[in-house]
Amino acid sequence: MSENLDTIRRFLTFVNAQELDAALALVAPDAELDWSRSEAPDGGIFAGGDTWRNWMTSRWEGLDGARFELAELIDFPPDRAIIVAHMRATGRSSGVEIGALGASVVTLRNGKIAGITLYQSKADALDALGSAGRGVE
Repeated sequence: MSENLDTIRRFLTFVNAQELDAALALVAPDAELDWSRSEAPDGGIFAGGDTWRNWMTSRWEGLDGARFELAELIDFPPDRAIIVAHMRATGRSSGVEIGALGASVVTLRNGKIAGITLYQSKADALDALGSAGRGVE
């Protein structure tokens, strides 16, 4: 497995365990989280570790068992990858189970995550990388 994919897997493991310090240690200080394409009410663009921390913490406040279940991880050397994952959780007050399948393009720099951009589908993420016709489906 590539170093980039290993970094992403460790990041997701720490996020799912709600170990923010460990997760954010894998994120570059100036990294951007672009969640602006999200259909969730907490979408937006978040720059820097403190804003990532605030976004993740506020998301967990309303959800029990929030986790990302990795469905696919595609390496695009030297510095990008696509994550396809199911986000699952239960509303803390409502008890309603929620879930969504999405894809993200992850950019890495010097062994750290430099950015994550959410897309609504794997096809959209592939299009963003100009990869739809390169044998990746």
